[in-house]
Amino acid sequence: MSKTPESELALGWKLKGLEPEYWLKATAAPGRHQLHDVVRVPASSMANHMVVVAQSGSGKSLFLGRMLEELLLETSSRVVIFDPNSDFRSVGEYFEPEFWTEKASPERKTGYGYDRDKGRGFLPTESSRDLFHDRWKSISKIVSSAEPEEKDYHQKLQIDWPTISIDILIDDLDATLQTEVRSV
Repeated sequence: MSKTPESELALGWKLKGLEPEYWLKATAAPGRHQLHDVVRVPASSMANHMVVVAQSGSGKSLFLGRMLEELLLETSSRVVIFDPNSDFRSVGEYFEPEFWTEKASPERKTGYGYDRDKGRGFLPTESSRDLFHDRWKSISKIVSSAEPEEKDYHQKLQIDWPTISIDILIDDLDATLQTEVRSV
């Protein structure tokens, strides 16, 4: 009996210093990388609690977006996100096809590639928008926020916070911490 290989999640590009090594090459293009160019982790490693901590503007939301995208694409996970800052409101949107086919230049606002001066860029692992789009559109997404946009997957989030028991939030804490949280 053959064992089915475990799903792996592609969480980002391997770095050289603080830059994505693959995208420093003149020949870098979407979908032409090797497996060793990408940081990959077993999907099962995401089966536990996780905390992402870093200073403002360091890329936490970008990283979490990529991780959630991979979880939804590569596993049967269901995800609920409480997002008070609306960082994930555009979860159902797609970049234009030109982002995969045209290399970015200083005068262009679209296209793939890494800008060393700005330390950022559009660095997809898929070779085309269609490859990503076909998989992503098959995943059901509903975004609930305080101010929903006019999109078919948005709805208004209404939570009556006083009716939610604090026990839900502190269940995993030890007894001393539970008492401290209750007294706040």
